[in-house]
Amino acid sequence: MATMRSPIESGVPDNKQYLHPLMNKNYGNWKYHDRPRPGVLHHVSHSGDEIWTVRAGTQRQMDLFTIRKLCDIGDQFADGHVRFTIRSNIEYMVSD
Repeated sequence: MATMRSPIESGVPDNKQYLHPLMNKNYGNWKYHDRPRPGVLHHVSHSGDEIWTVRAGTQRQMDLFTIRKLCDIGDQFADGHVRFTIRSNIEYMVSD
């Protein structure tokens, strides 16, 4: 008789562990969003918390040096909170 194996769970990982703390705190509880200029998003929650997202365009395929440089910029200016979009752009999330 064959033994049963447990299924391999391969799906999308939970992204909430990588979000900016204010983004995670107010997830789904936003009062409004606005775009003060191209590439900049401003999120305001019902509790009054504000977070800014700055999007920068990148080339489709990046080498390791470029990725590390972009992450160093995120460490310096965005407290290490960065996100890559589906089109390989990078978004820096800052609260001030």
